[in-house]
Amino acid sequence: MERSIFIFVVLLAIAAAAGYVVYTQPELIESVTRRDADRDTASSAPPQRVAEAPLPSFDIVRVDPAGTTVIAGRALPGAQVAILSNGKEVGRVTANERGDWVIYIETPLQEGTQELTLLMYGANGALTKGTETVVVAVPARPGDKPLVVLSDAAGASRVLQSPSPDAGMVLTLEAIDYDDKGRITFSGRGDVGSVVRLYVDDQPIGDAVVDDKGRWTLNPVDQIVAGVRRLRIDQLASEGTVSARVELPFERAAPEGLVMAGGKIVVQPGNSLWRISRKLYGTGFQYTVIYEANKDQIRDPDLIYPGQIFAVPGEPGS
Repeated sequence: MERSIFIFVVLLAIAAAAGYVVYTQPELIESVTRRDADRDTASSAPPQRVAEAPLPSFDIVRVDPAGTTVIAGRALPGAQVAILSNGKEVGRVTANERGDWVIYIETPLQEGTQELTLLMYGANGALTKGTETVVVAVPARPGDKPLVVLSDAAGASRVLQSPSPDAGMVLTLEAIDYDDKGRITFSGRGDVGSVVRLYVDDQPIGDAVVDDKGRWTLNPVDQIVAGVRRLRIDQLASEGTVSARVELPFERAAPEGLVMAGGKIVVQPGNSLWRISRKLYGTGFQYTVIYEANKDQIRDPDLIYPGQIFAVPGEPGS
């Protein structure tokens, strides 16, 4: 079943009746239409699928250039959900009978980096801490659009809002996540139901299925050697032919070379990518590179693969 803009608007109406929402800015009510798809694909190994996050969870986070925020998500029906920004509660809402909730936070998020998390209070008083974190980078320059990135405990990041306009690409790489154990996760967008196959330096590293939200995630079984590598992503049609292809260089950083300042989270913007270093609860940290969609990454699948590598992104802030 489609979970479309109509359902999102219904949720907003419910929240408005409860006194949480007053909408005056159309940009904040954009939503992603979800489609169901089930296509047969052929590959040498079972492709990976994106798993659903445990409750409570984020679904939509929209932050306008002024810092005002709309957040929607899921929880247990009737549970109270508290939204925290850098550990401080900034809003609370009750999930409806379907477990959906939405809240409008009128007080602008402060300039800089904000880390949004969730707490859920069940009917019996049980407290559940959400496993997802949303990082919001509110720019210093008025009018610029914030970066909004969702990360979960599994290490996969998802771009909920990009500062750059939509490049209209069918297939994209959105993020590469590393941790201090050497694990790496690739994630991006593609056509619902299709299979994407990833190659590093022309060697296949695994397949992933694009879910009903248009997203894919891949955790390679084998570790990738540190250094500058060439990443190629092929989207496969049902008959196994390549329907879309992107290629870009990336640097597989060594754990000891990852940047982590004294703070809990560091966001470093660049010309074509963002770097996020985040301390995890307990021990360890997560390092994320967010790629802005760029049509220069597109390769013609009908041409012989050229094997060329383009300019490697420079140092943070370059």
